[in-house]
Amino acid sequence: MSKRRRQSQWLHDIHAAVDAHEPSEIIIPSVEGSVHIAINKADIDQHFRRQKRHRRLIARGHQVAMLALALAGIAAFVLNLDQKLGAYLARAEVEELAEDKRAVEQAFSLYAQYTRDIVAEYRDDLSSEVEDLGTSTPQVLRAAGQTTGTGGALDAEAPIAKILDQYIDRDSAEQLHEVARLNHFLEQFPVYRPLAESHITSGFGMRKHPVTGRVVPHRGTDLVSYQAPDVLAAGDGRVVFAGRKGQSGKMVRVDHGAGIETLYLHLASIDVEQGEGVSAGDLIGVMGETGQTDGAHLHFEIRVAGQPIDAAKMLRVASRGD
Repeated sequence: MSKRRRQSQWLHDIHAAVDAHEPSEIIIPSVEGSVHIAINKADIDQHFRRQKRHRRLIARGHQVAMLALALAGIAAFVLNLDQKLGAYLARAEVEELAEDKRAVEQAFSLYAQYTRDIVAEYRDDLSSEVEDLGTSTPQVLRAAGQTTGTGGALDAEAPIAKILDQYIDRDSAEQLHEVARLNHFLEQFPVYRPLAESHITSGFGMRKHPVTGRVVPHRGTDLVSYQAPDVLAAGDGRVVFAGRKGQSGKMVRVDHGAGIETLYLHLASIDVEQGEGVSAGDLIGVMGETGQTDGAHLHFEIRVAGQPIDAAKMLRVASRGD
């Protein structure tokens, strides 16, 4: 039995022995005494789910890579057929042409059938990742619809496009388009902490305003870091506003593409200009107390398709990457 298989079997044995409702302990004796490790069934179940998903993603990545190579070869073959069509007909080699076309049709039928389930499953996995960031698939797709350059389409007159249109059904084509948009969104989503060594002083949602005393929606997350007050760009993007704006005080707004924006309010000073490109971690200002506020802090806000989302979920993802 391999080392990896022995480890897996050992974990399965522990899972079977652990009580389903009560936490348990693993006791490991050593020359310096014993170590007690708390464990419960839910933790092991979560590990198994992650392991299974990881293996599935690796396998699917291999499948998609192989299919992409096959499709590239088929595409070249189709283009070659298209170029030689006149010559074939001129020489009356219709039977040979028909055999070649049948081979292409069989290949694309197999490709469409084989990838349908893979694409659907991959889309579900991407949707889960999107939800972990505090937004939703419909919101992301709306954001993509408001921007340009997300994905691309084949020339409708190209031979390869005609064959794809013939063999890939509408649902599969829509799922492929959604997968492209979700992937683009996840690639663009900012996950860099805007204030290092910070803690949250006020979260997202309804709250009593610290200045007015009224219960109002709080569209961002308030962060404080007196040790490291530099405010950093949460992701790559372009500054679309840098200046003073009413109760927000000195603020910066960054467009990250894919319908995503981040806002940084109540700054003491601003270190970027409108139109400037920024990278994740670039200095954009210093935490302050300009505008309507009861103390120095950073109001950090993320918007998707113009709607604010809970930035605390993004900050948890950022913390896992530290």
